[in-house]
Amino acid sequence: MKSIFAIVITLMIFSCHNNNKKDSHRETILTKTDTPAKEQPNFKTVEQMEQYRQRLLDSNYSFLDKMLDTVLKAANQKTQEHSFSGKIDTALFGYKDMYATYEFGNIFSNDKKHLLVKRFINEYSTYSGSLYSDIYLLRNNSFEKVAADTVTETFEENFEDLNCDGFRDYVVNSYSGAGCCPRSADNGYLYKRKSGDFVFVDFFNRESNCPDKVFYETSYGYNYDIEVYKYKWVGMKKVLLESFGPTFISWDLNKNPKTYTKIIYPSGKKLILKNAPAEYRKLKIFDYFEIK
Repeated sequence: MKSIFAIVITLMIFSCHNNNKKDSHRETILTKTDTPAKEQPNFKTVEQMEQYRQRLLDSNYSFLDKMLDTVLKAANQKTQEHSFSGKIDTALFGYKDMYATYEFGNIFSNDKKHLLVKRFINEYSTYSGSLYSDIYLLRNNSFEKVAADTVTETFEENFEDLNCDGFRDYVVNSYSGAGCCPRSADNGYLYKRKSGDFVFVDFFNRESNCPDKVFYETSYGYNYDIEVYKYKWVGMKKVLLESFGPTFISWDLNKNPKTYTKIIYPSGKKLILKNAPAEYRKLKIFDYFEIK
């Protein structure tokens, strides 16, 4: 009888011990010192709020760096593979949508392999997020960074043959949240086939026309306060051919242009035209020249 009683007591103690372990383990999982909600801040001054915000920024940016290191460590173990891709996600930090994607292989040409790492973070729930792009070239069985880009506004990234040379380039487009007029800004990374690295070129309100190797950009504005610039690719360089826009007469924005001015480069010859040429009328930006 005593032995049975002893066994019962032992099982009760063991059960309590296990329950305590489970409770302790659950508390450890739920308690995340890097989660802002657990800090329950009580701000008394603007300075305290700014200090708190800066701590979150430092914490999140530190983790973004760790994500990049994690991708590179994993990629260095797979350099012999033909291609691979993946994603690193986290829900442990303060800001939403913090994650990284990576892609390895013949991204830009068949004779060289690159690793493209894209890290995303949404710093404020009511604001657009940020994109950190890093491109590495696999050279001598190790990764060498050959391009990097950061954009903190509304963005879209893709591959495009910018200079019409038959090879894909990397493009990051951003669009400012404030302004009266078209404001599309492109960061272009032109792929250099021989070396495997890139040439940076920026654009503003770009409209392309391959395979003629011609493209257009504009100044910022509308009606009489806007110009279109026509360029042509010469290798990796954009060469200005001409500018075109409404001839300024007055600041009456309720009138359509009476004439247009075209300047030929590099001579600087100026032409006054009664009608806009067809190549400019077909541009999307041309709608800003005339009152509908």
